[in-house]
Amino acid sequence: MHSPLVGPWIPLPLPFEDGGAVDLDRLARSVDAWMREPVSGFATCTSDGSPGEFADLAFDEWRVAVEQIAARTGKVGFPLVIACAHPEGEAARRLEYAAHLDVAGLLVSTPGQDDEDLAQVQDLAGCAAGTPILLVEPPGARSFRATWVRDSLQRVPGLAGLVLTGRGEDGLEELREFEEDLALWVPDTELVTGYRRGAVGSLSAHSLWDAGSCARWFDALHDDLDAALAFERRWVRFWELFVTPLRRRHALTRAGVDKLLALAGGVFRGAPTMGWPNASPDPRWAEELRAAGEHAIFPT
Repeated sequence: MHSPLVGPWIPLPLPFEDGGAVDLDRLARSVDAWMREPVSGFATCTSDGSPGEFADLAFDEWRVAVEQIAARTGKVGFPLVIACAHPEGEAARRLEYAAHLDVAGLLVSTPGQDDEDLAQVQDLAGCAAGTPILLVEPPGARSFRATWVRDSLQRVPGLAGLVLTGRGEDGLEELREFEEDLALWVPDTELVTGYRRGAVGSLSAHSLWDAGSCARWFDALHDDLDAALAFERRWVRFWELFVTPLRRRHALTRAGVDKLLALAGGVFRGAPTMGWPNASPDPRWAEELRAAGEHAIFPT
């Protein structure tokens, strides 16, 4: 499909000061550094599509953070997708606000796939003033139904993409009829296998780790599919052997994992401090991941 919503997108980590406020200076430095890397754009969410710590911010805190990001990306035309979910029903207000920023799209979460959920998404999309909408797969469902997506295309103005939480090739095949109408994003652990079934993009944890390597990996989808698939297997193995056990051992959120990967990659500098009420990861765990990754992902 012809869409700007393609390639690896950085799920932007949100830095905090020790006192709990968003560290706007570190956020600006991270945004500026990553804009020099060969990635497709930013998304204000975690690498699994959840809104993460951005959703936990009060509206004014959220507004200041996304304004700063959009101001910096807008100066150079760097694409930005903003997640507008909020646990207390403030999504519409955030959509209305974000739609007037210079953004490539807005992430909208749906709690399910019944008629009431579709009506809610339709109402939210009406707040977006024509800005492209990407729907995030419902938590735990792991599968948008083709019939529900078909209805959504007819009823949701500006629907431009789906963010999938992981399904494998067989599950993605069900949605292949929409590849000309919607940008299908998959986890980067399924990017190559997904690409063969119509996926075009990813919220890429790998881009946090090494944006240059991630870009080469994405380019290999078009030039050397076998090499891309071999790298995907190593990346999946790295998660299975190191990232997932670390996450379970220390009860880390996905935002915490993303911060450790970004810290290991060197662009996201400083302590991986989390917003309240989440416990902050130990920075030494980033060093562990870096050492493991150098062996498992990039063997000499």
